[in-house]
Amino acid sequence: MLKDRKADQFFNLFMSEQKRIYTFILTLLPNQFDADDVMQETAIILWNKFDEFDPNTNFLAWALTIAKFQVMGFCKTISRDKLQFNGQMIDRIAEKVTQRHSTFETRRQTLKKCIGKLNPEDRHLILLRYEKGLTIKEVAKQVQRPIHGMYKAMSRIHEALLNCVNLNVKIETVHHD
Repeated sequence: MLKDRKADQFFNLFMSEQKRIYTFILTLLPNQFDADDVMQETAIILWNKFDEFDPNTNFLAWALTIAKFQVMGFCKTISRDKLQFNGQMIDRIAEKVTQRHSTFETRRQTLKKCIGKLNPEDRHLILLRYEKGLTIKEVAKQVQRPIHGMYKAMSRIHEALLNCVNLNVKIETVHHD
């Protein structure tokens, strides 16, 4: 039973971050076949070391650290190739990717809050467009509004969300400094 819970916890965490881990590896190893191999090895190591993971910490940061070491090991193994990143370069790229992820995550969380501040009608339009995946034309049809007006409404909502995110991220940054 405990093993099943561990497997479920790992699976949920891994699946939610798999694309980001793979993108990170692909950033460091532009050859897709090499990146696929390193991703597979990384997944195995993440599972084997999952008992060492502290659930009160950031799974993605932990996984990216392991992925970085897998990339470095891979580069050492194939160092006979002409173009390879050295350890310092991999560290610098890894740091940049991690910083960008942090910024992206902050903006994503802020966007969720900003969507929550929209009036119910605008929030419904955003839900139809992005959660349901409807086109603007389909949204207009569903809410029985002219398509031209729907484009204007979505443009207005996008602008309001962008302003809200930018304002709140700046405020948050000032408070954290």
